Amino acid sequence: MKFLRRTWSRLTGNLARGRREAELAEEFESHVEMLVEENLRRGMTPEEARRAALIKFGGIESAKENYRDQRCYPWIETFLQDVRYALRGMRRSPGFTAVAVICLALGIGANTAIFSVINAIMIRLLPVSRPEQLVLLNFEAKGNVRSVQTSMSGYKNSSFPYAVFESLRERVRTMSGVAAFVPTGFGSDSLTVVTNGRSGLATGELVSGNYFSLLGVSPAIGRAIVEDDLKSGAPNVAVISHSYWKREFGGAPSVIGQYIDVNGLPFTIVGVAPAEFLGLNTDLPPDIWAPLRDMPALQPWGLRRPAGKSVFPDKRWWWCMIVGRLKPDTSKEQVLSEANALFQNTIAATATSLPPANALPRLVLISASRGMVNLRKRLSQPLFVLSAVMLLVLLIACTNVAALLVARAKSRQREICVRLAIGASRARIVRQLLTESTLLSLIGGGLGLLVAQWGSRVLVLLLPAAQGTAEIVSSVVRLDGTVLFFSLVVSVVTGFVFGLAPALRATRVNLASQLHECSSTTASRFALGRLLVSGQVALSVLLLFGAGLFVRTLQNLEQIDVGFNSNNLLLFRVDPSRTGYDDARASVLYRRALERIKGVPGVQSASISSLPLLAGWKNTTNGYPDSGTVLSDSARLVSWNHVSPGFLETMGIPVLFGRNIEWRDFDGGRRVAVVNETLAQRFFPNESPVGHRLTLGIRYDPSDSWEIVGVARNAKYSDIRQQPPCTAYLLFEVESGRIGSGGVHFEIRTAGDPAAMASSIRKVMRDVDPSLPLIRLRTQRDVVDEALQLERMFASLTTLFGLLALLLVSIGLYGTLTYSVVRRTSEIGIRMALGAERPQVMWMILRESLSVTGVGLAVGLPLAISLSRLVRSQLYDVTPYDPVTIAMTAVILAVVTVVAGFVPANRASRIEPMQALRCE
Repeated sequence: MKFLRRTWSRLTGNLARGRREAELAEEFESHVEMLVEENLRRGMTPEEARRAALIKFGGIESAKENYRDQRCYPWIETFLQDVRYALRGMRRSPGFTAVAVICLALGIGANTAIFSVINAIMIRLLPVSRPEQLVLLNFEAKGNVRSVQTSMSGYKNSSFPYAVFESLRERVRTMSGVAAFVPTGFGSDSLTVVTNGRSGLATGELVSGNYFSLLGVSPAIGRAIVEDDLKSGAPNVAVISHSYWKREFGGAPSVIGQYIDVNGLPFTIVGVAPAEFLGLNTDLPPDIWAPLRDMPALQPWGLRRPAGKSVFPDKRWWWCMIVGRLKPDTSKEQVLSEANALFQNTIAATATSLPPANALPRLVLISASRGMVNLRKRLSQPLFVLSAVMLLVLLIACTNVAALLVARAKSRQREICVRLAIGASRARIVRQLLTESTLLSLIGGGLGLLVAQWGSRVLVLLLPAAQGTAEIVSSVVRLDGTVLFFSLVVSVVTGFVFGLAPALRATRVNLASQLHECSSTTASRFALGRLLVSGQVALSVLLLFGAGLFVRTLQNLEQIDVGFNSNNLLLFRVDPSRTGYDDARASVLYRRALERIKGVPGVQSASISSLPLLAGWKNTTNGYPDSGTVLSDSARLVSWNHVSPGFLETMGIPVLFGRNIEWRDFDGGRRVAVVNETLAQRFFPNESPVGHRLTLGIRYDPSDSWEIVGVARNAKYSDIRQQPPCTAYLLFEVESGRIGSGGVHFEIRTAGDPAAMASSIRKVMRDVDPSLPLIRLRTQRDVVDEALQLERMFASLTTLFGLLALLLVSIGLYGTLTYSVVRRTSEIGIRMALGAERPQVMWMILRESLSVTGVGLAVGLPLAISLSRLVRSQLYDVTPYDPVTIAMTAVILAVVTVVAGFVPANRASRIEPMQALRCE
């Protein structure tokens, strides 16, 4: 304790410095006065008494200095002196300070912005009790799992039969509990919710009764879902998210007890989740949590099961996700040993033929402290690329400020020499210069927080996240303590890094020559400045070259022929099963809606399909033709789409031969299909496929086959980058009246702007059924743009930061060339006195800037070409050594170099010879 008190006393010794100095002087003076009084009593004169007292007391100033060293830590006082001196220097050079701070604010702010996004998605722990104890159950299998699995819904390795959850819940002892949860669909619009007569869309999640208690999450108001809510006959209850509460109910506490209609079922709201809790599956953050029990209108993953059929007792349908909490005194090995035995026993009991023990799927425990990994997996590569780009921007900003510091050192050269000459050590001056550079960096970092606050929102909007995820991620991206600490560390390290080389160079001088105004180290110092600027150019080449590759990729993808006319198309989805429609009624609804839509002025045609083109979704299975063509399993894959008559016409896909699907086929109950060129050539290589039949399944079955009536032009199916796969457009089945679970998609071809038709289409659909919400009303161009979201993000951000790099390079070139003109004033004066013309002087300065840029290009281009191979998978129809991109990079940098060098060059050409010759 004595040591701590002494340490605290010394740390606070610099506070109230004036008062403490006055007290110290008074104390010393009182001691001297006592000695004087004693000498006076001995008979000395006042002068003799004071002189003798001072001699006896010793050196007052040295004693004060020793006391000050004991009263506080001297280095604190020295540091404060350095800070005050640095602030005065910044005030004397406002232009330099502004440029340096802005450069650093852009560099540090950009890095803080991307880190805030990474922190929210990759690093931050879930806002639950002891998140480090949570584990998500996954499985791994060496071979095919068909012997124990007939169907799977959801995330492949995270989905289990409900029986596995029941077995673990009842018998596992090494975990304090397990809970099950499953989304109600694959998108953010999986539920139709009617509130106070208003129909809307929401995303939901079904959870076991111990879900909230296991996580340790207490609702903001109301209560959580409990085990009693899962009992047969229990009333339907729901917990809503905080954002949904604010959005739909205005944050009113009276929401507790209010009824809402979810997919036609009445639910009572019993609780509101905390604002920071978004669930475990951040890929599909739910608006509504409901009990995980068998409800026909509210099924896992939006499944549509026939009456009397349920996925809950089906032990071979894998669909639910399981989270567990480890006991504090157990290891993962112990948990795996017990849980894996229970898991394998459960699934082996239902196997058609029991595989070898080592071929059975095995459990894997994945940390759930940050939620599920799906969102992190999807965004890891874009965030990695962005992090690399941001680091390059920071390096460019650092080298830019370092180059400016080297150039500024000329004006402080004599000051540094004088300080060295009167006894200051080189280390002391280096410390002073590093304090200045670090203070600049801290100020830049402080302003960078404003850049980060704005930039993080832009980054979230550009990230290729799922529908609705951007808004959720944006709500959790914030400048918390972790982000602020990161910004502080980056600022301090940056200040030290960019200030060290200029500080060491500035203090390495020949005192005699410098004090005689002879700049013997000027050339070497200027060489360092040129080296730094060349480094800037090389780093900017990486950004510009990368931006060029991504822009060219985006252009190639936007100009690609997708095989159909994507202009003037309006799309939306409806799901009548959510509001109680059976298959027969839904079929009538679809046809009536099509007829009404076709009657809207400005509508040329309309159709329905199970999947929209280029939306990322696909239906794929093996195809078997009646021709008996022998193909491998991979070559047999057929992508299919249930469509209505008029689909190919509406999409602008021409039928090359044969005929189109017609309504008479539908009315006559015929199973007909139109196939694309790729399928026709692969399955019927030497004949026309028209008139042949095709089965989609495990073998050719005439009773379950489709008659091919036409061959259509190849069109992109789900991925704009991939070549058109074997595709079959199947007439939706008459007997079921259903295209697929989850409703149908309408395609509407308009004469003008499709977005302008949205209100008319909404009105028509309200007339058809006012309780039927339109899901994701958008244009086909919006779908294509969403498919290119990742490419557009890379192109936009690399272009933005490439322009930022050009700005920083131009600042560095301008500062270096300005210093060069000042340094060579006398030389320029002599040249002009000897007859040099203004163009010659300008070319001399511009040649210097071009040589610096040339060195940067020579270093940067080979490096950029080598590193571009790392992003080869993101490129399309562009090689990593694309000559157009190389040429454009060189031309852009040359133009920027000329523009940045013109002002110093023009100033040099206007120097008066007599004035220059008198310049020392």
